[in-house]
Amino acid sequence: MTIKADATGEQVFEGTLSKIAPTSTLTAGGATQTSTDSEYESEIAVASTQTGLRVGMNTRLSIITQEKKNVYAVPYEAVGTNEAGEPVVYIAAEQEDGSYIAEAVMVDTGLETDLYVEISSDSFTDGMLVIKSIEGIEPGAKVRIGA
Repeated sequence: MTIKADATGEQVFEGTLSKIAPTSTLTAGGATQTSTDSEYESEIAVASTQTGLRVGMNTRLSIITQEKKNVYAVPYEAVGTNEAGEPVVYIAAEQEDGSYIAEAVMVDTGLETDLYVEISSDSFTDGMLVIKSIEGIEPGAKVRIGA
């Protein structure tokens, strides 16, 4: 887990979640919060004693439940399925004349966040140009490279 606080600038501290409340904190009127910004009381064991953090400071936590190193991640919208229902990513494959066409690469998917999907494939290599959104893309379609 990583911890950041406004009062400590861009410093990031390591810690461990030791306890989290089963329900959100109550509103000033005593009701359970029901908005998308619900808060849960928690206890964090901070790894370092020299942090500048103080009791009562608001912090932002990033709780990492799983992590993999040396894998590819693409935007969620970049992953689709082929006719057989298998996951694919489209890349912009350069042709001899310098143009690019969409080429489907079969992939295995793994961990997901709200923005990215882990992919792996024996056919996938560093430097491939992944098409960020597959909406309307067909294999063999000409694609234009740009910002």
